[in-house]
Amino acid sequence: MQKDLEVRTVEVVAHIDINTEDENFEPEYIGMVVEQSHQGCGLVLVRYSEDYEKIDKGQEVVVKVGRLHPMKAKVRWRKNLDEDLFKLGLEFLE
Repeated sequence: MQKDLEVRTVEVVAHIDINTEDENFEPEYIGMVVEQSHQGCGLVLVRYSEDYEKIDKGQEVVVKVGRLHPMKAKVRWRKNLDEDLFKLGLEFLE
């Protein structure tokens, strides 16, 4: 049972690196995947600091969703849910 829980946990987490110029994937942000398709995903993030304001509509990022390899994506929309949570819509570019 524990193994199944670990697999599901990995699949619902996305890591985001806003530095698309560097070939090394060094994620600075983490979000929970709430929607996913072949074209993109929706994430909910907790705003831990003002650094989270750096992620905005139109920005290109590198994202690693679950067990997928890191890939370039574009932030299509951002919606503040409350003062601590916000939601992102990412479109995969690869």
